[in-house]
Amino acid sequence: MRLEAEVLPAVRAGRAEDLSDAFQPVARATLQAGVYDQVCAALMDGRLRPGQRISLRSLAAAMNTSPMPVREALRRLEAGHVLEMRPGGVLAVPHPSTAELREIRDIRMSLEGLAAERAADRMTRRELGHATRLGAAMRRAGAGRHDITAFLAMNREFHFAIYEAARSPLLLSMIKSLWLRMAPFFFAICRQHGQVDFSIEQHDRALQALLRRDGAAAREAIAADIERAAERIGALLAAAAEDGAAAVPRRGKKQLTAVRRRR
Repeated sequence: MRLEAEVLPAVRAGRAEDLSDAFQPVARATLQAGVYDQVCAALMDGRLRPGQRISLRSLAAAMNTSPMPVREALRRLEAGHVLEMRPGGVLAVPHPSTAELREIRDIRMSLEGLAAERAADRMTRRELGHATRLGAAMRRAGAGRHDITAFLAMNREFHFAIYEAARSPLLLSMIKSLWLRMAPFFFAICRQHGQVDFSIEQHDRALQALLRRDGAAAREAIAADIERAAERIGALLAAAAEDGAAAVPRRGKKQLTAVRRRR
């Protein structure tokens, strides 16, 4: 199965699509930060997906703002390798190489595992209660995989409720930068059989560990969640690469036949 069939929201016409459903207008007082935060949230919630064409004009229209703050947000994301420039002056989520995917997986397991371990000692009762409610909401959203978008929004909120409780701003910043690279692929893998159930199981394990202040167990559950997601993303990208490679000889054969006919 091609990656595009799993991930793309029917973006075939060669132009950037209307993004108004994915964004809200931003107040002038917080314009620049608000634009950047909204784009980041859309990436981490899976509302912007690999292959989707993102233009300055479509984003500015969706958020009812001028192009300037949007341009700055997109430049920051491009500089962080979260987005890449494509022909026609549009940006898109890039596909990581196998080596990049493995490296990101290993770093995420280390950083997010560390954050979960620290959070086990530092989460307040209120924060634990919030995480517990999010866990229950994810189970409801994930039942039958009917609402993957809602599940992914709560998935992000659940993870970062834990990571923020680690009280480590630099660690949190590094985690967020890697989420921006990987989270756009989450929608595709959550459509696969067993992925949502496995993720919910690891969330439950992490939550129970946090409730009993077991940092090592919380780290282990978070790492297992990340590792499984990376495996699924890797398989998706490998299948897409095979489809692309298989298409090249067919195109080459047609071109050679056409040349021979002209002769």
